[in-house]
Amino acid sequence: QGTVVGSIAVRGHQGLLSAARAVTTWLSAGLSAKVVSSGVTCRGQCPEGTGQATTWAADAGLQVRPLSDQPLVIGVMVAHVGHRLREGTAHEADPLPSRLRLGASYRITRQLLEEEFGVRVLAEFEDHLRNPGRPQLFIASELTAGGTDQLFVRGGFIFADRRNQTDAAAIGFGLRYERLELGIARSLARGGPTLEQEPVHLTLGLAF
Repeated sequence: QGTVVGSIAVRGHQGLLSAARAVTTWLSAGLSAKVVSSGVTCRGQCPEGTGQATTWAADAGLQVRPLSDQPLVIGVMVAHVGHRLREGTAHEADPLPSRLRLGASYRITRQLLEEEFGVRVLAEFEDHLRNPGRPQLFIASELTAGGTDQLFVRGGFIFADRRNQTDAAAIGFGLRYERLELGIARSLARGGPTLEQEPVHLTLGLAF
């Protein structure tokens, strides 16, 4: 009846360990193992309750450089393949959002810009792995400044499946210093949740 009785916080976390290497001069392969956690916490009265679920998953992919004289990279991967998310001792478990992705990126040559700047444009097609037929198209760009240590700004747009999702833009920026990478991003969905309700994505990475 309009009376606030409680507040909930929905959070998701992933811990990843990734490895990749060049197989040949034009082919690279990579694999990620990860722990996925999803939970809801409550302050006050929450009729639907709270809970925490944790599981494991994996990503695997290949990158191909078909043209030796062009900075074009084509990639294919499967993402979020693993055990279902089960909350506590519940009998039912939710399947992970397993996806198949096919993408391409092209780096604009540095002759067009100053030496310390780079621009990359990307496009990616994604569909459900278990139940295909609901594709999404992503387009994005990335501006980097620096050599080994870099600042980067990223922006993109999702052309979503019309049956249950809306188009959305996203922005992000970050820093890569020696072996440490820090990134922050936010979705700017049109329709649906307001901007204040959109989640912020924080990424911390350490390279070995």
